[in-house]
Amino acid sequence: MRRTLSLFVVVSLAVLRATGQVDVNTINTIAGGGAQPNLATSAYLPQPTSAVRDSAGNTYFAVPALNTVFVVNASGALSVYAGTGIAGFSGDGGAASQAQLNFPTGLAIDQGNNLFISELNNNRIRRIDALTQKITTVAGSEDPYFGAYGGDGGAATNARLSSPTGIAVDSNGNLFIADTGNAVIRRVDAAT
Repeated sequence: MRRTLSLFVVVSLAVLRATGQVDVNTINTIAGGGAQPNLATSAYLPQPTSAVRDSAGNTYFAVPALNTVFVVNASGALSVYAGTGIAGFSGDGGAASQAQLNFPTGLAIDQGNNLFISELNNNRIRRIDALTQKITTVAGSEDPYFGAYGGDGGAATNARLSSPTGIAVDSNGNLFIADTGNAVIRRVDAAT
């Protein structure tokens, strides 16, 4: 009986494996682990953070130490999505790949596949339009190097943030910001 039960279990697992039903909760590297610049699984990515995926199967992740956001497309190719690799603040209204970022830490994607980036050292949240690839500031203002608190009830681009990290976008397009340096969660209403 024991031998029959063991054989049944082994055969069942073999059938499930053959149909692809056992590979639940497996882990695979899709980017990082090497020194090749264009092959995603061989790229050097020091301390990547905040991976998100869009509806087309592209995976975005921030690498704060490189001041860059990368994308791995559905085919597995790696490329720069935002940032020049030089810390700073520039490029609003232009191509995201030509904009300077400063320690991007958090990422979020809305239902239109627009990417939001929290920049810890610029004290701002920026948005990359999915269609045009242009970057704009959607929250945070003033001197980006010295965070502060202010702006509730007004335009998000006039608000003061301090070391924003995590961000999220809900199904209505509202943006939520972990304003870490101010020890608060902020909300930017999509309707206003």
